[in-house]
Amino acid sequence: MLFRSRVKGLGIRSWAIGLGVFVAINLVLYTTFLTNLQGCVHSLVHAAAEWLRGLQGRAQLLARQQDFAGGRPWFYYFMLLPLYEFLP
Repeated sequence: MLFRSRVKGLGIRSWAIGLGVFVAINLVLYTTFLTNLQGCVHSLVHAAAEWLRGLQGRAQLLARQQDFAGGRPWFYYFMLLPLYEFLP
C-alpha cells in the first residue's frame, strides 16, 4: 500500500526524469558506448522482426498440428489426464 501510494504521488516531472535515465542507459549500452549508432536502430528493428517471425512460426505450427490425430482413439487423452493433472 505504501509503495502504491508513493508511485501515485509522483508527478509527471519524476516520470519524465526516470524515462530519460532509462533511455540514456539503453542508448549507451545498445550503441556500444556511442561508437555504433546503428546498433540501437538495428536492435529495435531486429527485435520486432524476430518477434513477428516467431509469432508466424507458432501460428504455422499450430495450424499443422490441427490435422494430426496420431491414430489414437478419442479417449486416449482422457486416459493420460490423471498422469499430468491431479484431480482431487
